[in-house]
Amino acid sequence: MAASDRIVRASGGNYSAAATWENTPGGSETVTVPGLTNDVFLVAGSGNLVINNSTCNAKTIDCTGYTGTVTHGNYNNWFAYGNVTFSVGMTYIPVEFGQLCIAGTATLITAGKIMSPIYINAMLTLGDNVTLMDSKLAKVTINSSSLNLNGKTLSGYSLTSRVLIQSSVLGTPRTITVAGGTFANCDFKDIAFANGGSNLDLSAITGLSGDCGGNAMSGGGTLTLSDAGTRTWTNVNGGNWSLNTNWTSGVPKPQDNVSMACAFGANKIVHADMPRIGKTIDWTGATGSPTFTLDNTVTNYGGLNLTGIGAFTNAYTWTFESCDRTGTKYLTSSGKAFSTVTSISTFGATLQLADAYSNIISAGGIVVYNGTFIDAGYNYTSAFFDANENTAIRSVIKTGNWILNRSAGAVLFMGSAGLTWSDTAGSITISDTGAGTKTFVGGGLTYNNLIIAGGGSGAVSITGANTFKDFSVGYPKQIIFQHGVQQTFVNPPVFAGIDNPTKIISGSTLNGDMDNWVNSTTPGSWTKGLAGSSTITQETSIVNTPGGSAAKLVTDSSGSLASISQGTVLTIGKRYKATLFTERTSGTDGLAVGDGTGIANFIAIPTSLWLIYKGYFTATTISFNIKRANGASNTTIYVDDVTLEESTAIELSSDLAGSPATLSCPGKFNYLQYCSVKDIVGKSGEVWVAGNSNDAGGNTGILFYTVPTTLPLNFFHVDMSGGFGG
Repeated sequence: MAASDRIVRASGGNYSAAATWENTPGGSETVTVPGLTNDVFLVAGSGNLVINNSTCNAKTIDCTGYTGTVTHGNYNNWFAYGNVTFSVGMTYIPVEFGQLCIAGTATLITAGKIMSPIYINAMLTLGDNVTLMDSKLAKVTINSSSLNLNGKTLSGYSLTSRVLIQSSVLGTPRTITVAGGTFANCDFKDIAFANGGSNLDLSAITGLSGDCGGNAMSGGGTLTLSDAGTRTWTNVNGGNWSLNTNWTSGVPKPQDNVSMACAFGANKIVHADMPRIGKTIDWTGATGSPTFTLDNTVTNYGGLNLTGIGAFTNAYTWTFESCDRTGTKYLTSSGKAFSTVTSISTFGATLQLADAYSNIISAGGIVVYNGTFIDAGYNYTSAFFDANENTAIRSVIKTGNWILNRSAGAVLFMGSAGLTWSDTAGSITISDTGAGTKTFVGGGLTYNNLIIAGGGSGAVSITGANTFKDFSVGYPKQIIFQHGVQQTFVNPPVFAGIDNPTKIISGSTLNGDMDNWVNSTTPGSWTKGLAGSSTITQETSIVNTPGGSAAKLVTDSSGSLASISQGTVLTIGKRYKATLFTERTSGTDGLAVGDGTGIANFIAIPTSLWLIYKGYFTATTISFNIKRANGASNTTIYVDDVTLEESTAIELSSDLAGSPATLSCPGKFNYLQYCSVKDIVGKSGEVWVAGNSNDAGGNTGILFYTVPTTLPLNFFHVDMSGGFGG
């Protein structure tokens, strides 16, 4: 044995444990876990081995003479960079979700062992017949390499536990050199068969041959796979898709159209328990209102018509592919909603809606990986729409009205690489009004009409340098634009909040004017919070409104608490606007205004003059709080004329404080009403006006004005949100 060799000890163990390995049979030396350069041996005296790690490496694997057991753990991969040789006397326990990965040129000898899925990343030659495990999910995947049958047979376990032999990339063929070999119980996708220029007839192999699309000959000859036909369901009592006797001519192959036109009895269920269920699945003509249930993820290779079913139970992903790789396939939902993800990978073909599409759970939506999706003007209602998972050639044509109702996360996820996007009619509405932040990942594309529903405290974040024909936002709402990029509007965007005439704290209602005191240290309606030597007292000389009084907060140098609060005035999850007047005559501390948690506060930094501060926060508690913040100095701050109200404003900001986002609508008069604006640029040379709105800082190119009102003579008007906290 070489010093680099690794032998499983008599005690066996986990692959990833150094204690499992030795360098000589029966040796006591300490060695490392096998890596890419170590030949691995399981010999006559070796114990049982568990493939227990997501990446278990070996240069070669030699089990000659071994009589123990190798257990392949789920979600764990056994990598070999050279030959793999099993022995007749050993036991190998395969798994659905683990792989034998061939990472270097190799010959595989299984010695009749039933195999886990195989991933081929280098030239693999079969040294004997290979049979995959008894699983409907069995696969042989070829990635940037090839497979040589070498006169051997590659088989799925049975007619229904078929093996899918596929390229790792949809639409990119991988080569199998037949060399006198054959197949059984196999479906093929994107395989180029090399047969020395001769024809290859796989139409009558054991279990027949499934055509998932993209299969052809390499180097000449004609490929014949099993004929495509129509399989019709016959069992009036429902049952499993995988049972031959439920069909006129056996379980459908990927290239077979499926008719479910059957007179079902009452309360019957059809279980889709196969991963590849046919080409176009058509329930038209079914009676008895059967339930169609997915028992696993499914793929079909044409269209789908759910007309005729009573209920659709689908907790798994449905994938649309195309065995034709051309033409238009139609999806008729017939009022039935999908649950989770609907995946579109119709390489070369189109999936088009024939009626409205919807999802019923918060994580559901369509993901376009490949091919073309057309909504044909029908409504689309889901948590999200995603066309940004890869850079394959894909196309989306939208003319319908889309409602995206995800409570948090990306509601639209678009990318420009490889994507053709058309949006010429209809609207996209972001409808959720909860507390979560929704993200519109626009990908720098053009949109016909984006509508953002008002209500709730959750923000909507917009990324990408997008163009919108129409854009409107309901109130209240926070809109956060990506800094450093420009949003372009064809028509003036509608950013229009309203004035809220209903004040929670205002004047004498809840002593917002600070004029009512129980005694000189206890303001009516407010609860004090004090620590250290900090104090709160009534002030009648330094006030904002002549003839009234204010609250005087004197804080000590130890950073001790000084606060006034009103309990049970907030509703958790709501967005609020707070307004107050404040002046500081000594020290450097500021005020935190909000719900007192520190998360949902904005910061006011008083000066030696009375200033008005306005800011927004989302309540995480029920108590409204004004308290000392920003340091520990001997500070004297005066507070007067406090107003609290539920927000009815549109809050616009950049996603990075101090780095503005740009808005552009050339040639139009762009008017913002009752907004709070921070770090936003109205593009130079354009007209951007904000009426009755807060200039929260960092803005340029926007003219702010306020409708004149009667105001005290002794204050300067400065709007500072200082952050949108929470």
